[in-house]
Amino acid sequence: MRVRCYRSFEELQPLQGQINSLNLASARPDPFATFEFYEHYWQHYDFSVDGANPELIFLTAFDGDRLVGYVALKCVTQKIFGLKARKLEFLVLHDSDRPHLVAVPQLEPQVSDAFFGYLAGCRPRWSLFELQQQDDASSVFPPSSMIDRDRYSVRRWSNVDTHTIPAHWPTVQAYFGALARKFRNNLRR
Repeated sequence: MRVRCYRSFEELQPLQGQINSLNLASARPDPFATFEFYEHYWQHYDFSVDGANPELIFLTAFDGDRLVGYVALKCVTQKIFGLKARKLEFLVLHDSDRPHLVAVPQLEPQVSDAFFGYLAGCRPRWSLFELQQQDDASSVFPPSSMIDRDRYSVRRWSNVDTHTIPAHWPTVQAYFGALARKFRNNLRR
């Protein structure tokens, strides 16, 4: 499996269709894991709340010429205990169900291993790697065996619970139509 890192959306543009198709075919399709959402987020989000000098780290995994996985990350400079540190984290932290790796379902473990191997090889560029909001179904926690536990410290914190409401309606209009009349009126106002 070949890993490639993209540092701009212009460079990533030719993969737009493949990224969106892979998202739809993944175990957790997510409207907040599409090329368009990531690009819009990157262009308009105020990164000053997360740190300074954001750098896009969009990792892709290929099996031959076929895109089989991706993860959108960013690297920001933050002050931690008064010292400047480069922190690597998911690009989108709070706008999705849970930030996650997107991959062909049967290849998730191999894609995760490939990404951790790639990131472990370029460690001097960052000093902290934070994977927030991972649940028990996460393909990135616990970290791959590619991570040398003698060199890296791995800790786990409790997550804020999230809840998923199954959508039984084929469209947003159908969902809206199924709401109580008073609730629809409140939403319209």
